[in-house]
Amino acid sequence: MTEKMKSAFIPFSTGPRACIGRNLAEVELKMIAATIVVNFDYELYEEKLETREGFLRKPLRCMVGIKKRDRSNDQGER
Repeated sequence: MTEKMKSAFIPFSTGPRACIGRNLAEVELKMIAATIVVNFDYELYEEKLETREGFLRKPLRCMVGIKKRDRSNDQGER
């Protein structure tokens, strides 16, 4: 991927006529990510992660299970 290709995706535009809803959209994305993290439990199924060396260390395979959290015990914590 070239630098020109990386800069081609500008979903909210730039400059004085950029999207006025950009800040709201970014807050909503953060809220969605936080809600997913809070409402689900995650389990790693791999005992050892095999990685590939390069500029960054990348896992070759990562099996993760997701299960909805039981929130019935969290009544008094809020």
